[in-house]
Amino acid sequence: ISPNYSYFKSLNEVVATMKEGEISKPIELANHYAMVLCIEVFRGDSSTKFETVKPQLLKEFLDRKIQFESVAFLTTAVKAANPKYHLQLPKR
Repeated sequence: ISPNYSYFKSLNEVVATMKEGEISKPIELANHYAMVLCIEVFRGDSSTKFETVKPQLLKEFLDRKIQFESVAFLTTAVKAANPKYHLQLPKR
């Protein structure tokens, strides 16, 4: 989460102190609440510049987003299609 967005200030404060596996208490944002699950903590590396790893991070983010969105899309599409199965397997 970028520290540049004042909208997420309370979220940043909570996330910065979390440990792996920890679930936050509800965090009040502008018009809703959020809860965060800390999956992994990344330690900063002062020898690495953000601009250097930005393309790699963006690719990883987009790959994960596409994977998540494709599963959600297929689930919604199957539900909306409401398929009717006409073939049945023989009873044993």
